[in-house]
Amino acid sequence: MKKLILFSLCILFAGSTSAFGAYAVSGVVKDESGSVVSGAAVYINCYPAAGGSYSDTDTSSTVGGYSGGWLDKNCNNEKIVVKAVKGGKSGTVSWIAGGVVDVKNITISAPPAPTFELHCEATPIAMSEAHVATICPVNLYVQMAYIGPTIYVNGGSATLHYESDAMSCSSVAPRPPFIFTSPPVIDPIGGTITVHAETIGGTFVPVLNGEHVTSFFDVFFEAVDVNTPKLSSVRVTSEIYSNMGGIGTFPSRTENLIGTPHTSSGHLLIDSETEWLEALSSGHIRPLLADEWTGYMEQWTLYKDPDGDPYPTNTFMPAGLEVYGGGGGGGGGCEDAGLVMMWGEPTLPSGSYSSAWEYDYLLDPDLSNSTITVGVTPKQFGASGQINAVSFGIKDINGNVRSWWWSCPAPLPWNVLTTITIDTSKVGVAATNPVATGFTNNPAFNIKNSQFFIVDENFNWVFGQMPVPPPGVLQLGVMWNYWHNLIVTPNTSPYKGNYVKWSQPPVVDEATGMINGWDELSSYDNRPIVADDWECKDERPVTDIHWWGSFIGWTQPKLPPVLPKAFHIGIWTDVPAGADPVHPFSHPGTLVWENICDSWVWNFAGFDKDPQGRPELENEACFQFNQLLSQDEWFYQEPNGPEGKRVYWLSIAAIYNAGEQPSNPWGWKTRPHYFNDDAIRVGMVIDPTGLNIWPPIIGSQWMMGAPIEFPAGVSWDMAFELTTNEEGTPSADLNHDKIVNFKDFAIFASQWLTAGP
Repeated sequence: MKKLILFSLCILFAGSTSAFGAYAVSGVVKDESGSVVSGAAVYINCYPAAGGSYSDTDTSSTVGGYSGGWLDKNCNNEKIVVKAVKGGKSGTVSWIAGGVVDVKNITISAPPAPTFELHCEATPIAMSEAHVATICPVNLYVQMAYIGPTIYVNGGSATLHYESDAMSCSSVAPRPPFIFTSPPVIDPIGGTITVHAETIGGTFVPVLNGEHVTSFFDVFFEAVDVNTPKLSSVRVTSEIYSNMGGIGTFPSRTENLIGTPHTSSGHLLIDSETEWLEALSSGHIRPLLADEWTGYMEQWTLYKDPDGDPYPTNTFMPAGLEVYGGGGGGGGGCEDAGLVMMWGEPTLPSGSYSSAWEYDYLLDPDLSNSTITVGVTPKQFGASGQINAVSFGIKDINGNVRSWWWSCPAPLPWNVLTTITIDTSKVGVAATNPVATGFTNNPAFNIKNSQFFIVDENFNWVFGQMPVPPPGVLQLGVMWNYWHNLIVTPNTSPYKGNYVKWSQPPVVDEATGMINGWDELSSYDNRPIVADDWECKDERPVTDIHWWGSFIGWTQPKLPPVLPKAFHIGIWTDVPAGADPVHPFSHPGTLVWENICDSWVWNFAGFDKDPQGRPELENEACFQFNQLLSQDEWFYQEPNGPEGKRVYWLSIAAIYNAGEQPSNPWGWKTRPHYFNDDAIRVGMVIDPTGLNIWPPIIGSQWMMGAPIEFPAGVSWDMAFELTTNEEGTPSADLNHDKIVNFKDFAIFASQWLTAGP
């Protein structure tokens, strides 16, 4: 791994001229059971489209890690092949390099017969359009390092396994001099293709190295859906007929790009058991290797902020990582899902030890104006020891680090969940909450090309004592710590109209950076419709409407696949509290204005924290929706209101296509009480003729519904904002009499004392 650190440090300099480049790849070698494999020989090859090749080698470490690459080679958009071999097991993975750094794990297994360095491999392809056939050549070649007699082949059989939910196979065709001895068998459900081919007349043809492959056959793949970019793999197993008899080729895996990659995004949410498992199994999360930790600590030594405390030095030990599903009953009092980090063993002598894990974006997003939150429970086990320190670092694509550390038990208390917040728009300990104990920053660090998070912790171990075992893991006598979540949200500024008429946006918890509210289902076709009151204080029209909402159970920072075709936006008159003898609370009266919004635009606004504590609704992604009204759609308040003011109700409801039942239906975001009475669920209306007809139309009157409260008796409102394109009276003229005086100050004082939050 020293090479990888060196590559990363040199990439910045190597990339400063167009004549040079740099490329590094790393990963973990595993066997079929998922166990890491140490001591495997790893061969790394690049095959540029212009011809020639580059090669490098490594040996997997005690935790299966490997790394390699070239300081002076530009491999972007070139084919990369990595092979691992140990004993009778082997495996390859190939792909098209998408930048200067890649992380690829390799699984090795035993082929059916001796390999003689023969490969049968599908060529990586990119599919940017759905249902358009793309040729995927399957080729034969020998490893470049192979020394031995030339291998001649005259046929063979191959089975391809592809992901049928991402790709389909339209046809397969042989490449001369091969012909099919029987029709290929394509299983579109199971995602397999079986081919038997021989040369014409059984003539033997030589198989050369990877620079000059021998064409075997072509597969025509089609992408099922390109809206969400992804990597989809094709695995090949085969037995080839050669002058040396039947040869089982190296098991191979090829990664194909489906769709056009979006601009690298820093949005991240890992909180549930499923999300932790996916991050761990996909290679985004892995234990930090010893050489990587050494490089991390070297930057702490070289670039520590003099105003903070130095980060403690300890003996490093590799970590084991397990996901705990939560649900109560876990060791150490950890009730929710999270990542268990373990290291050490009962026979270790007393002392201070460190371990670490990292998150790899596999891209290099710009995190220059983001909020990072991570939840941790530092453990304290009494006589057997405790966590003494925790650090969180960001490493850019060139290997440069910015990092913070916190001491335990202060400011991070033992055995208590603490949410650490980092505002990346700031530097130093002032960027953190709780305030960090120390800080380091490599002057070359570039926050706009961040690739890794490094999470490190120190433990004071007392020999002979047995700490409480980690939750969900049957392993005694180990040091461990617990991580609850990892969230990254860009600090995006919501869209604003020219001038604000009314504003009650979501409420963000300062400690966690998360939005305090839940989603209220509001459906125009199926009821209920949700409405909230607001005060129109002047005659300027409403020209823009902005509202916040989520898709129930959806946690990703992009929109779900099934969306409303439109939103129904309505404005209703007000029935004040006490005016309706049947329903004493205030509620909407008559629908006087409506707009079918089918041209809305959106932006990601953050993640929710459900105040009702429903775990299935935790960490939902929240979006801001915006609608610009045409001039003939503007809303004007009815004139001659009391003191120029009128209270209205705004309703917003989703409209889906007929018969559509989305898995993640839209809901309007609640917020703590802000104005007047509770928001309302509208459950029944009558039309202007007095008939009970749904959905509402202009002239419909509210008949039945319920206030939105949680818990009972505590008011909640909805998150929205109304803007106008007309400049208003001076902002301090709160009673709109065109005079700023003590009366306006009295109104301000009253609103400030009574409004929330």
